[in-house]
Amino acid sequence: MAIATYGTFPAKDGVEVVIAAVTERMWTTLCEILGCEELTSDPRFITADDRKRNRPALIPLLEQRFLLRPADEWMALFDRRGVPVGVVNTLDRVMADPQIVHRGMVTELASGDGRRARVIGDPIFFKEAARPVPHYPPPAGADSAAILKDVLGLGDAEVKAMIENGVVTAKETSKS
Repeated sequence: MAIATYGTFPAKDGVEVVIAAVTERMWTTLCEILGCEELTSDPRFITADDRKRNRPALIPLLEQRFLLRPADEWMALFDRRGVPVGVVNTLDRVMADPQIVHRGMVTELASGDGRRARVIGDPIFFKEAARPVPHYPPPAGADSAAILKDVLGLGDAEVKAMIENGVVTAKETSKS
């Protein structure tokens, strides 16, 4: 990596923190926040080139420090001091994100037979248009005959032949 202090580090809670300490000021601030100011005067890490060259020695030292606090605490500390920081969002964190929840981006779907699935919704909303109501997807092949007839304009005999020859899968469904 071109910049030794640009990367991800696991925090105490297992969440990965992404740091982009790309300037000398940010390097010094990184060390201050992590409580390892002595690294700024360590001959192995004085300049960005030194840190890059000695990355194998530096990274474990930084990793040890990041393990002392949970990711959200690091986020607040670095953000307050102007060091670019973020977390690697896992799916559970994304689904619980306040902005995602506020925008109604997580939708729970239910099938007629009781199966349930949580899915991400469409991110594009127009004030003038009603949002479509999401539906649990039909089983594979449930709409094959209708699509072949209505979209492709095939006749009953052609559709029947395609299904019998295994060209497409069709499944009988009862519409309720």
